[in-house]
Amino acid sequence: MHLLMFVLTLQQGPIRSGEDLIRAMHDRYAGKWYTTLSFVQHNTATKADGTQEHSTWHEDARIPGNLRIDFLPDSGNGLLFANDSEYVRQADTLAHPTGSRSSQARRAAAGTTTQGRSLRTTRSTSQARSVLELS
Repeated sequence: MHLLMFVLTLQQGPIRSGEDLIRAMHDRYAGKWYTTLSFVQHNTATKADGTQEHSTWHEDARIPGNLRIDFLPDSGNGLLFANDSEYVRQADTLAHPTGSRSSQARRAAAGTTTQGRSLRTTRSTSQARSVLELS
């Protein structure tokens, strides 16, 4: 992320906010974003007592705005972000979530929304606001 901000700074001047970063990314890559992405992510969560919990996610994205996260090993559990909604998948059954999503999952979903949309659309979505708040 720091390298991206450095490169964009050289081309457009200083980036002082999340909105500046989103604008610079849009201006540089409009029409050039990839439209699908698939990867495996290894996570480590450190609990308040210092113990760590490890997990692995398989993620598939269709941009803009669609992200599927499967929790591994494949248990039929995961998350689906589509049409500005979040769904929890338990034992291969979709349901609306009852709790809040993790900040890591929010960032992942925001990334698939930010790329591939117009700057105006990106700025107006609640997911984009989450990205701007992270800066």
